[in-house]
Amino acid sequence: DSYLPDQLKKTLTDFTEIYQHIVKLNKLPINPFKYNDISIGTETLKETTSDVVSRVAEVLDFNFNLGVQQKSTLIKVMNEGMSATSKYTFSTLKQQIQDDKDYATLFGRLQPILDNDPFDYSNQTFDWASYFGQSGQINIIQLTQYPDTVQKAIIEFLLWDLFNYSRMNSDKELVYPVFLDEVQNLSFKPDSPIVKSKQ
Repeated sequence: DSYLPDQLKKTLTDFTEIYQHIVKLNKLPINPFKYNDISIGTETLKETTSDVVSRVAEVLDFNFNLGVQQKSTLIKVMNEGMSATSKYTFSTLKQQIQDDKDYATLFGRLQPILDNDPFDYSNQTFDWASYFGQSGQINIIQLTQYPDTVQKAIIEFLLWDLFNYSRMNSDKELVYPVFLDEVQNLSFKPDSPIVKSKQ
């Protein structure tokens, strides 16, 4: 909570324009289940359902300590759900697993994010360019009041969305400055967004 409005130093607030996005009040306008474009050399193609499911499963596995069987079950359930609807959300996933006794353990692991879905899937006009302009504005994304595991998952999904945006942006020379508080708690696997963003 060090960056809440009442915690910021006056020397910063007096000379800098600061925008506070408090996620508990206004959900994040990104969709972790979005099919992104992939750039391979000069070619661009759309992610498959398997690509999206694998990405989401990796984030959930790392942050909620899923076992091998639970992760495999999650991948199966999400593949089925995403094949059945074009508007897949964490609420959809919750409906798929909450009443089935075969998924009780998986639901128990994921319940913090399923009960506290922080994403607004209806906003299709969000553009990261509004966060990275020439105004000098500092944008603070506040995750206060969410469980720790949910906060870490939110950060990973945000980084994935930003990474995909930066890869498809026409100006490859742009630098996107991001300050991550408590970064040591995030995943540093080779296929994580933190490691990929350095490549």
